[in-house]
Amino acid sequence: MRKVLHVFRTVALVLAAMYGLTVVGMAVAVRTGHVRCLRVLTGSMNPVIAPGSLVVGTPVAAADLRVGEVIMFQPPRPYATPNGDPIVHRVVDVVAHGNQLALRTRGDANPVDDPWTIDATHARLYRVAFHSVPAGFLVGAVRRWGKAELAVVLVIPLWLMAMTRVLGTQTAALDISRNAARA
Repeated sequence: MRKVLHVFRTVALVLAAMYGLTVVGMAVAVRTGHVRCLRVLTGSMNPVIAPGSLVVGTPVAAADLRVGEVIMFQPPRPYATPNGDPIVHRVVDVVAHGNQLALRTRGDANPVDDPWTIDATHARLYRVAFHSVPAGFLVGAVRRWGKAELAVVLVIPLWLMAMTRVLGTQTAALDISRNAARA
């Protein structure tokens, strides 16, 4: 029984630490501009990126982009999204105009190219590095929750870590008292 409790404590501690490091690491990366996160709301990139997915992009220079890559970007003004969120589409053409670069894009599920051309020389572009439906579900749930629910999501791992420490201390104390009683 003690061995099972020890394994449970160890696994819980490792999972809680990984969770905490991931949350802190992503927050720092987003805050410093090293990544951009977006929850995809439409099916324009089906079947590659499903609606509800969390997409993580890293900054990329326009000159480093190639046809076929999936990017995150702000469309030009007349086509901008109402809430200002970027769009995730695939690069279908890279056009050079002197020292200027322009990109043409299209959603995988869309039958035609997007109606705009992106001035890639001046645009903030992010190469999609990762996408996940479960992570998107979690982000969507957290956004819908109030402060109390969010606190629960953050507090439970911390509580598990604390309890594994307390249980570990109690188990060690029990072992010492049992050994002392036998002696």
